[in-house]
Amino acid sequence: MKNSRFLLNSKGFTFGEFAVVFAVAAVLILAFTPVIRQVNHRHMRVECDNNLKKTGVALYMYANRNEGRFPPALKTLYEEKYLLDKTIMNCPASKTVGTIDYPDYIYVPDLSLKTSKNQPMVYDKEGNHPGFGRNVLFLDGEIIWQE
Repeated sequence: MKNSRFLLNSKGFTFGEFAVVFAVAAVLILAFTPVIRQVNHRHMRVECDNNLKKTGVALYMYANRNEGRFPPALKTLYEEKYLLDKTIMNCPASKTVGTIDYPDYIYVPDLSLKTSKNQPMVYDKEGNHPGFGRNVLFLDGEIIWQE
């Protein structure tokens, strides 16, 4: 009986209580927005890094089968079936959609396995990661984030 009487006299939330809950929720959302944005940028940076790793593997496979010379263009990797996934040329942080014909990455042609290992081979186009830097794939296969 006590419980039923309690329910009959209950009026629910007051407007003041609702306003306090709403204000606390708004403050929490505002506090965590920068953190969420930073995590999202980091996630896109890692995806971009993975695209460059796959590209690097394909470039080395090509070079090993072509007397140590890298292809004249990234498109060659698709034409000769070293890469099949067309989304690899799209940097997830870029505002544009990179394609096989117009990738979001800059490729340095005319390199070979004899070129200096600290030579950049493929890197992000300017603005792919606005205000944050870019990924660079070096000839030795290392990918470094440069700010």
